[in-house]
Parts: sequence; structure tokens; C-alpha cells
Amino acid sequence: MLLNYSDQLDNKSSPEFIQLSDKVSKELYKVFRPLYPNTLIRVIINKFTKGSVIAETKLEFTSNATTADAPQSADAVRILYNSINSSGYVGVLPVDRLSIQSDTVTIQQLPLSTTSVAFQTQVGFISDLYSNSSVAYQQLENKTLVWLLSILKPYYGDPVQLALNFSNNSNWVSTSVKLQFNTTVFVSSTVLINNILQSSSPVPLVKYTLTVNAMPAVPLAYNIFTYNLRILNKQFSSDMSNRSSAAFAELSTQLKQALLTLFQIKNGFTDLYVTDMKMGSVITSTTFMYKPDTTTSSDVTNTLLSGISQVNLQGIQLDPWSIVGSATPVPPAQTPFPGYAIAIIVLCSLLIILIPVVLVVALKTRLFKKLARACSLRSPDSFDLRARLYEAF
Repeated sequence: MLLNYSDQLDNKSSPEFIQLSDKVSKELYKVFRPLYPNTLIRVIINKFTKGSVIAETKLEFTSNATTADAPQSADAVRILYNSINSSGYVGVLPVDRLSIQSDTVTIQQLPLSTTSVAFQTQVGFISDLYSNSSVAYQQLENKTLVWLLSILKPYYGDPVQLALNFSNNSNWVSTSVKLQFNTTVFVSSTVLINNILQSSSPVPLVKYTLTVNAMPAVPLAYNIFTYNLRILNKQFSSDMSNRSSAAFAELSTQLKQALLTLFQIKNGFTDLYVTDMKMGSVITSTTFMYKPDTTTSSDVTNTLLSGISQVNLQGIQLDPWSIVGSATPVPPAQTPFPGYAIAIIVLCSLLIILIPVVLVVALKTRLFKKLARACSLRSPDSFDLRARLYEAF
């Protein structure tokens, strides 16, 4: 800092040290807090040394902060460098731009700035995308890079290195791009995420899968609600498990259009995606996207339940149990109750009623006693031959 050094700054209990440390910590907090609002705790001043005044500081973050939640040394240098205004001040502090250093990183020897972008698209994956010399690979690569560079170049200029990869994610294309720039500019991942989402993508982007420098779009840009919706009037076919098949595309489009009639008027709703299908009749994994803090899962559930008849008019018969029970495994499809089971239940009910009646009659007529005598083993000598035959019993 371009200030006159005082020996009092050697003493941490001196008014001079306390006043300047308070001023420096507040100004640095103002710089870094907006970029890391959930993880930055405080700015600590370790000491001041001569030349004019060199402040040795430490940024303290929460223990669970990830690389996306806290700056690396090069990021810290770029952030502070770009916070200095045209007059050479950070807030009220006069700072020499070229003196900024974090660990061993200085503004004169900055490493390349790396921006990593990853996302999933609804493009069907084909084996040609494994080969970077194939026409399919090159066409999709060109579309992707032209789109992303139109967003990044205004900040960073042209990349000096880049790497792109396509992979198969359940028959949809997953894309990862790594670009490196020789720049002193720092742009937060939050800004880049918002710019990418607001741009016109040349490929059908599954927006909630976007990450930039390991920072996910959810919950920064969206809240998502996923339901396993059962369609009762459709029969599952094996090709529906392939997300690039015509059968998957046809049913997912029909379901999406039917559901949009319910949701497109809802505050905060942005889009929905059908991402999976499985047997029973057809169970679809459907994800609804909202702007942050504009709805709740119960509101989404109520919209689905109240709109079942409206969706039915679009040719989609939804099982209400799959809506209310999507937080748990979807219950099995109901099957007709067999007729023989009803007959068995009726017979069992009659037996239950008759058993007490039989017991009462048997007790009143001493039937059990007579049966016991009839079944007992007795020698011929035990009978009184003078008695009448029926009295022997």
C-alpha cells in the first residue's frame, strides 16, 4: 500500500495497527465477499512490514468450502488486481497493482487462467463421436466452440489452449470443455453460468446439468423437482429405454407438451425435461425447473394432481399415486382382482359365521360327549348286556 510506514505498526496492540488493520480487512472483505458469499468468514491481518506498507493477510473460509467456493492463489491475485480502480485505490486504500502476491503467485507471473465447462445435451450419442477425426465430431465440436467462445472471448480474448471431449451418458451426449487464457481478468463462475444459460445454445442443452469450474447451476440458477410419473395408457417397449430412439422422443415430446399446459403459466417455472423411461406401464423420470425460491415441491405436486384431467385430454393418463409417491419408489401397477379370490373370501366368511353356531348346537345336544363315547375303546365285558343297546352309549 502506498502509505507511510510507522514503527507503531509493528505493535498489534497499538492504535495505529488496530486502525489500519480494521480498514484493510473491511476493504478486502468488500472485494471478496460478493464472490464467495456462502463461504468467506473473515479477513485476518497477520502483520504489516515496510515498503511502503506491506500488509500480510489471510482469507478465512468455511471448512467445507470446495475449489468452487474459495479462490486459488492465482484467482485471488486476479480478483484484487481487477478491484483496483483507475486511480489506484481499493476502496480507500492506495494500492500498487504490481505488488499483489498470493503465496508464490504474482501479477507478473500469473499461470494461465482455466475455464472448465461441462453439460449434458439431448443430442443422441453415436459412436462417431468417439473419434475427433469424424465428420460428426467436428461438426458438433465447431457448434459448441463457436457458441462458448462467443461468451468467453469478450472477457478473456482468444484461448491459447483448449480441449473438448464428448462422452456417452445413457445415449445422450455429455460435453466437457477446458479452455486456457493468458489474462489478468477474473470472471466469477456465477457470471459465466448466467451468461451461458441466457445465451442461445446451438444444441438442446439440459440446463440444470451445467457446471462451470465445478460450480453447478443448481441451486445457483435453478431449483429442480424430479418425479417418476407413471403413464397408465401407454405400453412400454424396449426401445423406450434408449434416449436417442424415436419412441423415446415421441412419448417424451407428447408428455412435455401436455405438462406445459399446466406449468408454463406458473410463476418461476422455466422448463421441464423427460430424462428416462422404464417399464410399468411406462414410468418417466421428469424434472421440473424453477427459478430459485419461487415454489415448493408441494406446489408442484398440487399442480400435477389438479391437472390430471387436463393432461388426460392430451392423451396422457397419469397415475395419481406416482405423483404423491415420487419421493419413494413408485407403487406397482394395479391389476384386476381375480374372480376366484372373491369366491374364496365369501366361503371363508361363511365358515367364520357358521363355526360359533355349530359349537353352540353341539354343546346343547351333548354331541361331543356322545361322540367321545362312540369313539372310545372299551372291552366287551364293560357292556351291560341287560341294558338296552342305546343306553350303553
